[in-house]
Amino acid sequence: TTPRDCAIEDSLAGSAISTRRQVEYSNIQQHEFLDILDIPAGLQVVSVLCTPLIVDDEVVGVLNVYTDRLH
Repeated sequence: TTPRDCAIEDSLAGSAISTRRQVEYSNIQQHEFLDILDIPAGLQVVSVLCTPLIVDDEVVGVLNVYTDRLH
């Protein structure tokens, strides 16, 4: 498979980047998440925790933790 480009606003990580805070999604199998592009394909992902990685007051990345259980 090849990586897909997506806009920040079309990603789960986008909220963590824009707010600079940890964001929890307890159930991404709901209808409003169907068009989100940064959900791993082929996995039964239910919940996600997105944590911005900040260095020198700049967001340099996001750590996403996925689980197959509802949290």
